[in-house]
Amino acid sequence: MDMKLNFHPGQHTSENPGVGTKVDFERSLKRYAKALSNLEKALEPALEEILEVFLARDEVERDRTSEVESKGNAIAKLIELDLRLKAQSDKLAEYENLAEWKENLNIPAAHWWWNLNNAQTSLLKQALNAYQHALSKTKQYPERIPTEKLLDVLLSRDRLEEVLNEQKPERSKIAEIITLDEQLKALGVALTRDRRLEDWKHHLKPPNSSWWWDFTNPLPLLRQTIEQYEKAIATVESNQPPECPQLLEMLQARDAVEKAKKGNSVLPIEDIVTIIRLDNRLKKQANAIAVSKMLTEWKQGLEIPSSYWWWELTDPKPLPNQAIDRYEKALVKLEEPPQPSSAELLEVLLARDAVEVAESGQKQPPMERLAKIIALDDRLRKQAKVIADDNLLDEWKASLKPADNWWWRLTDERSPIEQALERYEKALIALEETRNPAWDLVLEVLLARDEVEEVDKTSAPEKSVRQIVELDRRLKKQRFVIARGNQLAAWRNSLKGEDANWWWHLKPTLVGGDDEPVSLFDWVWTAAAVGFLGAAAAFMTTTTQTFFQQVEGVPAADALQNGALIAQGAALLAGAGGALTKNGQKTIENVLASLRLPPQWNSRAAFGFSCLVFLGAYSINDNLPKLGKWYQYRGNHLVRQGELLQALENYRQASKFLETAEAEAELSLAVGKVYEQLGQLDKAQIEYEKGLEAENTESIIRLGRVILLQGLQQVNWTGKMESVEQLRQAEIYLELAWNRLRTLGENEANQISVPAQRQLLKEVSLNYGLLYWAQVDFESPYEEPENLLIQSEQASENPDPRVPYLVFRAYESFRRAAQYEENLPATADGGKAKCYLELAGYVQEKLNGQTRLYAHTPPYRACYDRLIAQPGYDLYDGALVWHTINSDIPAIKAEINESEEQENEDLAITQLPEPAQVQVQATESASE
Repeated sequence: MDMKLNFHPGQHTSENPGVGTKVDFERSLKRYAKALSNLEKALEPALEEILEVFLARDEVERDRTSEVESKGNAIAKLIELDLRLKAQSDKLAEYENLAEWKENLNIPAAHWWWNLNNAQTSLLKQALNAYQHALSKTKQYPERIPTEKLLDVLLSRDRLEEVLNEQKPERSKIAEIITLDEQLKALGVALTRDRRLEDWKHHLKPPNSSWWWDFTNPLPLLRQTIEQYEKAIATVESNQPPECPQLLEMLQARDAVEKAKKGNSVLPIEDIVTIIRLDNRLKKQANAIAVSKMLTEWKQGLEIPSSYWWWELTDPKPLPNQAIDRYEKALVKLEEPPQPSSAELLEVLLARDAVEVAESGQKQPPMERLAKIIALDDRLRKQAKVIADDNLLDEWKASLKPADNWWWRLTDERSPIEQALERYEKALIALEETRNPAWDLVLEVLLARDEVEEVDKTSAPEKSVRQIVELDRRLKKQRFVIARGNQLAAWRNSLKGEDANWWWHLKPTLVGGDDEPVSLFDWVWTAAAVGFLGAAAAFMTTTTQTFFQQVEGVPAADALQNGALIAQGAALLAGAGGALTKNGQKTIENVLASLRLPPQWNSRAAFGFSCLVFLGAYSINDNLPKLGKWYQYRGNHLVRQGELLQALENYRQASKFLETAEAEAELSLAVGKVYEQLGQLDKAQIEYEKGLEAENTESIIRLGRVILLQGLQQVNWTGKMESVEQLRQAEIYLELAWNRLRTLGENEANQISVPAQRQLLKEVSLNYGLLYWAQVDFESPYEEPENLLIQSEQASENPDPRVPYLVFRAYESFRRAAQYEENLPATADGGKAKCYLELAGYVQEKLNGQTRLYAHTPPYRACYDRLIAQPGYDLYDGALVWHTINSDIPAIKAEINESEEQENEDLAITQLPEPAQVQVQATESASE
C-alpha cells in the first residue's frame, strides 16, 4: 500500500497555500472517507492505516473555510465520518506509540482524533494490569504479607472500580475481573488480621460499596479464621504464663473471626458451637490478659469497637463473690493479733473498693450476699480506731486518690459521730438529687442511719444532735422512694427483723402519719375527693336505672351494659375505699410509691383518682343516647344481613336510651319494618302509629301501606277490598304524606337529602298505586265503584278507553314511582317500583285479551325473580306479585268487543243502507 507518510499538516497542495477551496475540501473528504473505510475493514489495522486516517482528518481540518462551512451537506458528511472514527476507538487504543507521532508532527491540541488512543478502553487495560501486578507481588510472601503490598492491592482495586464506573467493560474483561477478585478474596485472612490497614482505611475513607476494604469473607474464610483462632488459644494455653505477643495474637485472631462472621447471614451450627467453645477457653485467660499492661496500650492505639468484649478483658471487673472473699480474708488478717501492719490495713480498704466495683451497675444482689456485705462492713467499722491511728494510710490515700467512700473516711481523726453524720448526709444528698435512684443508694442511706444510731451519742455535741433531727426530717420526705415496691420490707426481714428502727418501717401516708400532722390542704383535697365520689355515685345510679329498664322481649341489661356497670362500681368502691378507709389508703400509698410521687401529693392523688371516677361515670351517663344510636346501627346492620330477630333485640335495647321524639319515631319506624318482614302487620301498625306524634313522613306512608296490605291479605291479594273504612283511612295517611312532601318548608327541606326525599316520593306513589289496585274488581273492571277514591294529585285523563280506569290510575302511580326509582342509588328492594309497573302492564294486556309471546322470560316474571332474590325483600310485595301473575284474569274487553260486533251486524241487517253508505261504514269499521 502506497501511503503518504511524509505528509505534514503545515503543507498545502493547493496553489494558494493556507486558503482552502471547495474542491480541496471535497478531495480531503474523499481521502478521509477512503482511509476510514480501510480502518473499519481491518480487524487488526496496521500503524500505517491508522496514521493515514489521522493525516486525512488533518487535511480536512486544514481545508475548512467559512465558505465551505456554509455548505450544509459537506459539514453533515464530515460529522458522519467523525462519528464513524470515534466508533473505532477500541482499535486505536492498542497503539500507545501514537503519542510519539503526535509530538513529531507537531499536531495542534485541538485535533481531538489524535487522542482517541487514550480512551477509556486503554484506562481499563492499565487498571487491570496494575491490579494483576499487585496481586502477583503478594505471592512472593508465603507467610506474612507486608502491609505495603496489601495496600497496593486495595488501591489498585480502587482504581479499577473508578474506571468501571465510567464505562461498561466487555464480557472478556468481566471474566478477568472476577478471576482477579477471587485472588483478592483468598487474601482475606491477611487483610483481616493486618491492623495497619484499618488506619489506612480510616485515612482514605473509601466508599461503602468498596467491599474489599470491609472484607465480607465467604464461608471458607470463616473456617480459616476459626482454625487460626484455635491455634492461637492453644499456644497461649501451652505457655503459662503467656507472653504479650501470644495474647495479642489470640485477640487479633478473635477479631478476624468476628469480621468473617459478618460476611455470612446464616452460620452453620457446627461453626457456632466451635466459636462458643473457643470463647469459653478465651475467657479462662482473663487473668493473664488483665495483668498485661502492653495489651492495654495496644487497645488504646487500635481503636477497638465497643462490641468486641474480648478486649474488655484487659480491664475486667472483679466478680462479686470473688471480691467478697478477698474482703473477708483481708478482714480476718486485720482482726488477728498482734497489731496489723499498714499493708494489711490498705488491703482491707482496697478489697472493700473491689466489692463496690463488682456490685456497681448490677441489679439488686441476693439477700444472702447483701447480708454478708453488711456484716463485713460492721466488722470493718469496729476497726475504725486502728485504721485512724495508722499514719501511713493517710499518705496512701493521698497517693491513690480513691473514691470518697465511707471506709476511706475511717482514716480521719474526727469523732465517730461526726464521721457517721457525714456519711449519713452524703448518702441522703445523693438520694435527693437522683430522680430514679438505684437500690444501692437507698440501702446506703438506711445503713448510714444505722451507723449513726450505733455510735455512742452520750457525749455528742448539741450541734450533732440538731443535725440528726434535721437529717431525719429530710429522710422522712423520701419515704415514697424508699418504700417503692416491696424492697424495704424484704431488706427489713432479711437484715434487721421486726425489731428494726423506724427508718426500716418507712411507708407513704395519704393524710400524714403518726409523726406528721395532717395539714389543712390535705383535708381540703380529701373532702373534695369525697364530693366527687358522691356525684359519681349519683350518675351511676341514673345509668343503672337506665340499663335495667324493663323492655319487652329482651333482658334488662346485656353483657356490654353489665360490664360497664361492674367497671364503674369497682372504680367507685376503690375510690371511696381509698379516700375513707385505712386499707384503701394503704393501697393508694403503694400505688403512689410505685409511681414515685413526692409525699405532698398523697391527698392530691386521691382527689385526682376520684376525679377520674367522676369523669368516667359522667361520660357514660352523658353518652347514653349515643349508645342507643349504636344499638340502632347494629340493628340496621343485622337487618341487611337478614338476622331479623337479633336486629329486633338490638332495637329494643336502643329504645332505653333515646330521649327525643324524632329519635323514638325513627326507631319505631325501623322496628315496624322488621315486624312487617316477619309477617306481623298488627305489631308493625302499632310501631308506625308511634311516628304520627313526631310527624315522621315515612312512618305515615308505612302506616297507610300496612292498612292496604291487611285488606289485600284478607281477599287473597287479587280480590277487591270491601272495607271502605280501611280504604279511606289508608288514603288519609297517604294524602297527608303527599301534602307534607309537597309543602316542605325551607328549614325542614334542608334537613332531608335529595335521595331521601326522592325515596319518600317513590314510596308514597307506590302505595297510591296499591290504593287503586285494592279497588279493582277483575270480574267487572269497567264498573267504577260508588265510593271511588280520587287522588288529590290528579292524574292525566285516561287516553285509552279500553283500559279500566282504576287499573290505569294504578299504572300511572307505579310509573311515577318507577321514575323516582331511576334517579335513586341502587337499593336492596330489587327495583320494586319497576316490578309493580311491569305487573300493571301485564294486567292491562290480560284484560284486553292480548297475548304477547316472549323469546325469553317475560319482564314481569323476571322482575319477580329479581325481587325475591334480594335478601331483605318484603314478603307481602312478593305475595301480591305472585298471586297476580298466577291468577286467571278474564279477557273482559275481548268479550265486550265480540258482543258489540254481533249487535252491529243485527242492526245492519234490519236497516239496509244504501251501497255508498255501506261502503263508508265498512271503511270506518275497518279503520276502527
